[in-house]
Amino acid sequence: MAEQEPIFTPEPAQALPPKRKMSNGVKIALGCGLLIMMAFGGCGVAVFWCGHAMTSAGDTEWADLSRLTNDLDTDAGAEAEYRSHPGLAEAYPTSDDFVGAVRLWRPSLEHLPEVKPPLMSGKVASKVQYMNGVSSVELSVNLTSGKRLVAQWKNKQLTDLTME
Repeated sequence: MAEQEPIFTPEPAQALPPKRKMSNGVKIALGCGLLIMMAFGGCGVAVFWCGHAMTSAGDTEWADLSRLTNDLDTDAGAEAEYRSHPGLAEAYPTSDDFVGAVRLWRPSLEHLPEVKPPLMSGKVASKVQYMNGVSSVELSVNLTSGKRLVAQWKNKQLTDLTME
């Protein structure tokens, strides 16, 4: 049998140019740039989280206060609210004391919206504090009459309601 020639003959391998390595200075610069980007990103997330926490602080208390101001239109409603908030006994020893105070406020009292206005609106101010295992929230509402309604909660219990 006759010897057959190969159909395909590979060409000799071409030499590839050597790979250029990054210098240490470039590696350090890229690492520092990445570190700075991560730091700014982390700060951005922290600012967003704190801002959200500050604006949502007191939302549940606001809903309680909004419902409560609607019920204070009558003496019976004020007495029912006093009974449903046992913490008010700290500021008002009896329901008669609370109802008497509400009677004085009633001409200036107004119904509050269900959704808390933005803090920057100037209509409401909130103060949130956590100390020694006690969380306290204070909401101050500037009313159209020029008076201010101030409500305080300790551990989610309404403990004081005043008008200044």
